[in-house]
Amino acid sequence: MKKYIINSFIGLLSLVCVACFDDESTGVTTAVSDIEIEGIDTEKTYQHIGYVGETLSIPVTITSGYREDQLEYKWWLIDEKSGTEDEEGNTIPPVLIGSEKSLSFPVDIPTGKYRIRYQVPVKETGYTVYKQAKLMVTTEFSQGFYVLKETSDGHTEMDLITKDDEIGADLIQKKLGAALDGKPHSFWTNYNQWYIDEETDKMSTAHTIVVITESGDIRVFRTTDLACILNRSNLLFETMDADEKPLAFFQTSQGTFYLSNKGIRSTPSGDSSYGAESSGKFAYPQGEPMGGKFVYHDVASMMGGYYFWDEIGNNLLSVNYSGQPAPLLTMLGEGAEETQNLAGFRCLACGVNKNPEPFETDSKGHFVLEASSGERYLYRTQTQMGMMQFYDGRSLVPANSKLAKATAFSTNGLQATYLYYLCENKLYGCDFTQTVIEDIEMPLTGIPGDETLTYVSNVFWNGYFGNANSNFDYLVIGTQKGNEYNLYMYQMVGGIPKGESVKTIKGGTGKLKGVRFLSQEFDSGDWDFNIPVYSIVD
Repeated sequence: MKKYIINSFIGLLSLVCVACFDDESTGVTTAVSDIEIEGIDTEKTYQHIGYVGETLSIPVTITSGYREDQLEYKWWLIDEKSGTEDEEGNTIPPVLIGSEKSLSFPVDIPTGKYRIRYQVPVKETGYTVYKQAKLMVTTEFSQGFYVLKETSDGHTEMDLITKDDEIGADLIQKKLGAALDGKPHSFWTNYNQWYIDEETDKMSTAHTIVVITESGDIRVFRTTDLACILNRSNLLFETMDADEKPLAFFQTSQGTFYLSNKGIRSTPSGDSSYGAESSGKFAYPQGEPMGGKFVYHDVASMMGGYYFWDEIGNNLLSVNYSGQPAPLLTMLGEGAEETQNLAGFRCLACGVNKNPEPFETDSKGHFVLEASSGERYLYRTQTQMGMMQFYDGRSLVPANSKLAKATAFSTNGLQATYLYYLCENKLYGCDFTQTVIEDIEMPLTGIPGDETLTYVSNVFWNGYFGNANSNFDYLVIGTQKGNEYNLYMYQMVGGIPKGESVKTIKGGTGKLKGVRFLSQEFDSGDWDFNIPVYSIVD
């Protein structure tokens, strides 16, 4: 909240410092009311794709007691560098992009977040009235639902669902010339990922999509242009061993974490109050060899703790904000016999539910483990005050439960403590915080009976300091029909899907393995104030 108050104060100063990029205000009310501006939507974000011929058009109506020739019109483009100093110490001014009453601006500018400020000064007196709106410029790759999939010949590919609900298919083949070798293993979004920009030879940050395959390939794609900026050859300071198997790659405010069969590595996260400039490369791992793809953090928070299933040692572990792993135990330091050295066990799913309000630090999570005998256990975890991580017991899943036979899993992240699962081509859920497991059948409307349910996920965007008008919370259902996948996205009430799908995507090719939303409206202040912005696991 401190940041919000500061930004509001900056907004009041913006009349004399037009270049304050973090200004959260949308206009100023003055004592003079004889100039009124209509037509600028100050509540929404204007969104355009750069360098493809799109034009930002804002028709404006001016009502005033002045004649037309007594007024001027100035449209300013303000970016994050406006108001800062260049290498020679000069203040970088905003850019004048229009001097007509209405705006018609070709969006031939780099991707990023901007402010559009409209000023109407009176020529003789200098008295000025203004309004301001937000502009988001993206590329075709920089915002949308990314889809991880397996090709018909068993390799890894990626699609993108654009803002127009079109499918941009086989992006990896289009960028690299071929799909990645091996079946998909895991899929991650990272914001403000550090790397060395080869064009400038300087440290830079970018929003990225990370794809890991079962064969051990890892690719970090920059989402402005889908260039591959990190891979096995440059991910580490040292040469990556041939037998190293990447498993997970994710962020908290405290850093970006890379898990492999060699252990846990970390590097600073970009644009965070806890971060520092970095090459994006990872140093030597901490602790013993351990790792796995079933990871969740209590929230991308100021404390940055997380949990994961160590598939090397068959352990449930908690990791603190500094990256130090420890056995997952109860508040009294007990439970090692249920969480450690679980030979023959494998992890099927994990997830976390977090109160979406700022500053709320408690969260509850779970793991679903299966023994070699076929028995399944639902493990419960909890985080208190953003940093104390505990094991909260386990329940044996009844053999006659739908959960005992389920084939796909997910967790509601914001609304309710539901574990979702698919069984017998239906969607079920249970409250994972309860010691007694009770299946709840959940309605799904509009899915044809000849499609097989194969995937479930809660995909949400929950920005607070960014543009909250773009927030959403969908239960995503994926289906297969032969080698074709379809997606159905439902709004929820209390964690239960309601009504028809609000977004339906049909005709994707391949086997659906994961869905991640990538947004250009990320604000690192959400990290610093304990806000669950986006989901990282299915």
